[in-house]
Amino acid sequence: MITQDLDLSDVRLFAPGSHEGVLLVRLQSPSRRNLSERVEEIFQQENVEDWAGRFVVATERKVRFRRPPNEASSLSPPG
Repeated sequence: MITQDLDLSDVRLFAPGSHEGVLLVRLQSPSRRNLSERVEEIFQQENVEDWAGRFVVATERKVRFRRPPNEASSLSPPG
C-alpha cells in the first residue's frame, strides 16, 4: 500500500510483518504530481520487491524501512 496517511505510521497498530507492506510518502509539498513523481522515482531506483511485509518511509531525499521483528532477529550473527 502507498499512502500519505500518518495514521498508518503507528507501528503498534501496523507492525512490520503484519501486512504485505506499507510505503508512507512524506513530502514537503504533497501534491498529486509530486507524489506521483516521487513514487515513480522510488520504484525505478529501489528494489521494492524486498519490501514485502516492511514499513517504508520515503521523503524527498531518502528511503528508510523497518523489518518485521522475526526477520531482524534472523539476520543477527550467530553468537
